[in-house]
Amino acid sequence: MANGIDPNLINIYGDQRLCCKCKKKADVVEQGRDYCAEHYCQKSTGFTLEQLKQEMEKLRFNKHD
Repeated sequence: MANGIDPNLINIYGDQRLCCKCKKKADVVEQGRDYCAEHYCQKSTGFTLEQLKQEMEKLRFNKHD
Protein backbone atom coordinates (compact mmCIF):
# COMPACT_ATOMS: atom_id res chain seq x y z
CA MET A 1 0.00 0.00 0.00
CA ALA A 2 1.77 3.10 -1.24
CA ASN A 3 0.75 6.52 0.09
CA GLY A 4 -2.32 5.02 1.81
CA ILE A 5 -3.74 3.80 -1.51
CA ASP A 6 -4.36 0.10 -2.02
CA PRO A 7 -3.30 -0.70 -5.61
CA ASN A 8 -5.91 -3.48 -5.75
CA LEU A 9 -8.69 -0.89 -5.36
CA ILE A 10 -7.56 1.50 -8.09
CA ASN A 11 -9.72 1.67 -11.22
CA ILE A 12 -8.52 2.41 -14.76
CA TYR A 13 -8.63 6.16 -14.07
CA GLY A 14 -6.36 5.90 -11.03
CA ASP A 15 -9.21 6.50 -8.57
CA GLN A 16 -9.77 4.41 -5.48
CA ARG A 17 -13.50 3.74 -5.35
CA LEU A 18 -15.47 1.45 -3.04
CA CYS A 19 -18.93 -0.01 -3.50
CA CYS A 20 -21.55 1.94 -1.58
CA LYS A 21 -23.18 -1.34 -0.48
CA CYS A 22 -20.33 -3.66 0.53
CA LYS A 23 -17.15 -1.50 0.46
CA LYS A 24 -15.40 -3.82 -2.02
CA LYS A 25 -13.70 -2.44 -5.15
CA ALA A 26 -16.20 -0.48 -7.24
CA ASP A 27 -16.46 -1.38 -10.92
CA VAL A 28 -19.24 1.02 -11.97
CA VAL A 29 -20.27 4.57 -11.11
CA GLU A 30 -24.00 5.11 -11.64
CA GLN A 31 -25.58 8.49 -10.85
CA GLY A 32 -22.65 9.41 -8.64
CA ARG A 33 -22.77 6.18 -6.61
CA ASP A 34 -20.07 3.51 -6.75
CA TYR A 35 -21.03 -0.17 -7.16
CA CYS A 36 -19.16 -3.46 -7.40
CA ALA A 37 -20.27 -5.70 -10.29
CA GLU A 38 -22.51 -7.81 -8.03
CA HIS A 39 -24.43 -4.88 -6.58
CA TYR A 40 -24.70 -3.08 -9.91
CA CYS A 41 -26.19 -6.22 -11.44
CA GLN A 42 -28.71 -6.45 -8.59
CA LYS A 43 -29.59 -2.77 -8.96
CA SER A 44 -30.04 -2.88 -12.72
CA THR A 45 -31.60 -6.34 -13.21
CA GLY A 46 -32.91 -7.46 -9.84
CA PHE A 47 -30.78 -10.63 -10.11
CA THR A 48 -27.45 -11.59 -8.58
CA LEU A 49 -24.70 -12.35 -11.08
CA GLU A 50 -25.21 -16.08 -10.50
CA GLN A 51 -28.98 -15.82 -10.99
CA LEU A 52 -28.47 -13.80 -14.17
CA LYS A 53 -26.03 -16.39 -15.49
CA GLN A 54 -28.58 -19.15 -14.83
CA GLU A 55 -31.37 -17.20 -16.56
CA MET A 56 -29.17 -16.57 -19.58
CA GLU A 57 -28.27 -20.27 -19.77
CA LYS A 58 -31.99 -21.18 -19.69
CA LEU A 59 -32.69 -18.77 -22.52
CA ARG A 60 -29.78 -20.07 -24.55
CA PHE A 61 -30.89 -23.70 -24.19
CA ASN A 62 -34.56 -22.86 -24.85
CA LYS A 63 -33.60 -21.01 -28.03
CA HIS A 64 -32.12 -24.21 -29.49
CA ASP A 65 -35.14 -26.41 -28.66
